[in-house]
Amino acid sequence: MKKLHLFIPVLCLLAVIPAEAQYSVLHNFNDTAGGFPISSLTYANGVFYGITGTGGDSACNCGTVFAVNADGGGYRVMHNFAGISSFDGNTPVGNLVLVGNRLYGMCGNGMADSGGCTTCGMIFYIDTNGNNYTKLYNFGDDPVAACTIGCQPSGSLTYTNGVFYGMAGGGPVNDGVIFTIDTSGAGYDTLITFTGANGAMPTGNLTLAGNTLYGMTSQGGADNLGCIFTISTNGTGFDTLMSFNNNNGSKPLGSLTLNGNVLYGMTEFGDTLAYGNIFSINTNGTGYSDMWNFTNSETPRGDLTIAGSTLYGMTFGGGANGYGSVFSISTGGSNFNTLFSFCHASCSDTIGNSPYGDVILVGNALYGMAYADGADGDGVIFKLDTAQPLGISEITETAETISLYPNPNNGKLTIALSQPSLIMDLQPRLQIYNMLGDMVYQSILTAPYTDINLSAHAAGMYLYRVITNQGKPAGEGKFVVQ
Repeated sequence: MKKLHLFIPVLCLLAVIPAEAQYSVLHNFNDTAGGFPISSLTYANGVFYGITGTGGDSACNCGTVFAVNADGGGYRVMHNFAGISSFDGNTPVGNLVLVGNRLYGMCGNGMADSGGCTTCGMIFYIDTNGNNYTKLYNFGDDPVAACTIGCQPSGSLTYTNGVFYGMAGGGPVNDGVIFTIDTSGAGYDTLITFTGANGAMPTGNLTLAGNTLYGMTSQGGADNLGCIFTISTNGTGFDTLMSFNNNNGSKPLGSLTLNGNVLYGMTEFGDTLAYGNIFSINTNGTGYSDMWNFTNSETPRGDLTIAGSTLYGMTFGGGANGYGSVFSISTGGSNFNTLFSFCHASCSDTIGNSPYGDVILVGNALYGMAYADGADGDGVIFKLDTAQPLGISEITETAETISLYPNPNNGKLTIALSQPSLIMDLQPRLQIYNMLGDMVYQSILTAPYTDINLSAHAAGMYLYRVITNQGKPAGEGKFVVQ
C-alpha cells in the first residue's frame, strides 16, 4: 500500500472557546494533602499528575506529588516531601515528566548529604502507581564542586532518547547552567555555563526540536534583560537568537512553544505598556513580532499551549476581576480573548485565583491549576469545558511528523509517526473528530504505525489531532471516509 502524506488546505471550521464555555472546580487543595500548586498538570490514561509547593503530612510542610482522576475523583498523595532533616527534597519545581510508567521531577532545595551541599536540590522519580519514590541525583553530592556545576534547578526536565536536559542556577559565576543526565542518574554534565553576556538566570524549560534545544534566560544578554538562545543537544552551536531590550519586552517567563519554525513566548515586563507581552520569533532568530501587550499588571505565567492556529495561556493577575485569567490569541497576533477571569471574595473565593503554570488540552477542555483560594483556601484544579474541539479553526499540513494513509479510505486507516521518539518521549494520544465536533475515537499511540478502524462510522470528512502527555499538540490533519 502506498504511503500518502497529507497536503491539507486551510479549512475554516471552529473558532476559539465559545461564550458558553463552562468553568468547574475538579479538586480543592487543603494543605494536609498538598497546597498552593505551582506547576502544570501531566496527563496519562485518564489521570492527572502534579506537584504542590507546600502542604503534605510531613513536619516541614514541603509539598507533595499527587494524582487525581480526570473527573476530579480519586485524589491521592503519592509522596510527601520531607526536607533537609529527612534527607529528602523540598520546594518542588516545574512539571512532572512521564517516561514509560515513571514520573520524573525536580526540587529546587533540600536533600541533605554527608559532606555535600544541603540546599542544592535534586532530581527524583516515582512510579505512576505511587511506588518506588527514588532520589535520582543530588546537585550537592560533590562537596568540592558544590554549586559550580549547577544547583537549585528551575523549570522542568526535557527528555529524549534516554537523556534528560534541564537548567539550574549556580555555575562558575553563579549565572546558571544547562545540564544533561541519563535516566539512571549517571552521566551528569554541564552543556554550557551562562556568564551574563550569553544570558543569566535561565527560566522555564528547554524546548526540543530534533537535536536542537531552545530556551530563555530572565537576565543577561546585551542589555541584561534576558535573551532567547539555541544549543545542540551535544553542547555545541550555542547562539543567542535575541536579547530583550525593554522595547521588545524584558524578563521572559515560562518556556518557548514551537510551531513549525516559529517560537512563541511571553515576558513579564517591558514593551509598550511595561506589563510584558506575547511574542513570536523564527527559530533562526529573524522575524521577531510583538503580538500582544499586557496591561494592568496581568503578569503572564507558564507556557503558551497551541492548538491549530490558536494559542492558550494564563495570567497570574489581571482579567475582569484582577485575580488572573485564561486567554486565547491567534498565532497571527489577532483575536485576543479573555476566556475566563478568576475572582476573590468580592465575587467568589471558591473558584480559585492567581493561576500558575499552563493549561493543557484533553478532549474538548482546558485543564489547569490556580494557586490560591478555593473551598479550603489552598488552590484548585479546574476545567474549562467546551462542546467543540479546541483551536481547530485551521488545519495545516503535518507530513514531516505525522501521516495518515490511505486517504480517502473505507474507514480502515493507519496513523504513522515519522519520529518514533515521539512515542517514547511524549506518550501521544490520538483524537478523531467528525465535522460536528464530536470526538469519535481516542487512543494512546504505542507504536510507530497504528491501525484504526472507523468502518462503523458514517462516511464523510474527519479531523485528527495528536497530543502529547503534557497536553501539547504534536500534529493534526483531516481525512475522508468513503
